[in-house]
Amino acid sequence: MFAAICGRRLRRFRARPSVVRVDTPQLAQLAAEALQLMLWLSAPALLASMLAGLCTGLLQAATQIQDPALSFVPRLLAVAAALFFSAAWMGERLLSFTGALWRDIPRLLS
Repeated sequence: MFAAICGRRLRRFRARPSVVRVDTPQLAQLAAEALQLMLWLSAPALLASMLAGLCTGLLQAATQIQDPALSFVPRLLAVAAALFFSAAWMGERLLSFTGALWRDIPRLLS
């Protein structure tokens, strides 16, 4: 009897989950912007690695030295330099996107 009374009372006060609806076009646009930002942020490191790999590949082909460390170290240094020099730009783009996302949350959820 006690469990039946408590059960009815608990069912009455149980929190109902709220459903949030987001429009599909808005969500698709947000996902596209996030993917585009990811491509822009990864571009400096990828381009530096590609350029360093091309240069070391040409050097290895010209000298016929086929040491794996010879291709790895310049690429590592090139990527580190690219990240060092583009870190401020990358941070600014990421903070700008995040700030715009936080500002748009009420519009997305309405």
